[in-house]
Amino acid sequence: MGGTYQATFEDGSIAQGGYADYTTQRGRFAIPIPEGLESAIAAPLMCAGATVYSPLKRHGAGPGKKVGVVGIGGLGHLAIQFALALGAETYAFSQSDSKRADAEKLGLKSENFIIAKDAKATLAKWQRNFDLIICTNSGLLPLEELYFPLLRPEGVICLCGLPEEKLPAMFGQVIIGRSISLAGSLIAGSKEIKEMLQREWPAFDYTCPASLRSELTHLPLRACFPSRGREERQAVDRDAPDGDCRAGVPGLPGRQAPLPLRPRELSDRHKAGSSLRALSSRIFCET
Repeated sequence: MGGTYQATFEDGSIAQGGYADYTTQRGRFAIPIPEGLESAIAAPLMCAGATVYSPLKRHGAGPGKKVGVVGIGGLGHLAIQFALALGAETYAFSQSDSKRADAEKLGLKSENFIIAKDAKATLAKWQRNFDLIICTNSGLLPLEELYFPLLRPEGVICLCGLPEEKLPAMFGQVIIGRSISLAGSLIAGSKEIKEMLQREWPAFDYTCPASLRSELTHLPLRACFPSRGREERQAVDRDAPDGDCRAGVPGLPGRQAPLPLRPRELSDRHKAGSSLRALSSRIFCET
């Protein structure tokens, strides 16, 4: 298995992941985008969405389960929506009240927004309450002081963010004594991503941006190529007006592009087993 980014292939070349100009892949790795799903919604779902959907599904988030989400950012705001859509009783942990309104817009009840800056005060009310905690933070993690005590026996805390520091040292009894688990999840496999995209969710409709409430910033295509020369940027603008991040991809029949662009999605014209010169006929430039 090779990593999406910076893995070394047999010929010595380095994987560029989503930053690649083009790629050749087996068709069985292609994941179809449902009809009507816009590029601007599909892009974060296939990255941040898959990252949190996978552990929620794996650890049984659903009716009768109490799920907490630590952090309300790129990962967290999608984790809250997926947990709610799966039917779990959902809570959010934050260091201040500043994101309460944002969480409520995602469907979270105001009383389920927990300010966890003071660990002792938080535990006094919420100790042994949660079946699953999805942690999207990348900073210091108060595992023994806060997150472990929040879990019910056999509960799970799953790290989805990438901590910048080593995890704190602790005695094994902290985990063993209550049969709790510390897990991690990087992203989802092809099967889970396909399931996530094609699932009929009761809480929102992928084809309706207002329903999913994903936080997006749209940029003109020229902003994605700040290092390109003036003539090249003008060529891009000629094919993709301001605000439109879609353009042709090199190597696809009947579509031309002045530059090797960074594909984000898969064209429906490619069938299973086909070799892809480019990953997509639609482009989404993500900030």
